[in-house]
Amino acid sequence: QVRQLVREKRQSGAFREEIRNAVLELLKEWGIEPPEKPDDPGALNKKYPTEKTVEAVNYPNPFNPTTRISYQVREPGNVSVEIFNIQGQMIRTLQDRYHESGEFSAHWDGLDDNGQAVASGTFIYRIHTPAGSVSKQMTLMK
Repeated sequence: QVRQLVREKRQSGAFREEIRNAVLELLKEWGIEPPEKPDDPGALNKKYPTEKTVEAVNYPNPFNPTTRISYQVREPGNVSVEIFNIQGQMIRTLQDRYHESGEFSAHWDGLDDNGQAVASGTFIYRIHTPAGSVSKQMTLMK
């Protein structure tokens, strides 16, 4: 049941923290109370990932023709979502505006800033927030 829950959450574009909370709730329903934090500091990083400054995921990946990039903003401020080709050239700016803290998403339709369709391949999306940045790969398959 845990594996199925994790799979469903990942497919819906849930963030790592959301998946972790859902699993903890399921365990509580079964009467299992996991410790808040393990005693072993080395285990902390293995079992309980530290809170990242920026969390992001795109779904579906690989995709055709569109993908949704979901991300969390922890501190209000200007947020940019940019798409780069594998050579590092920026090909599209999806968002560059002020965000309050919370969860947001941007859709990419496989077009560059000029409205031209890009070729199939691997692309990198970068999300820059006041709390930090994250870059991840995604694959467009035509």
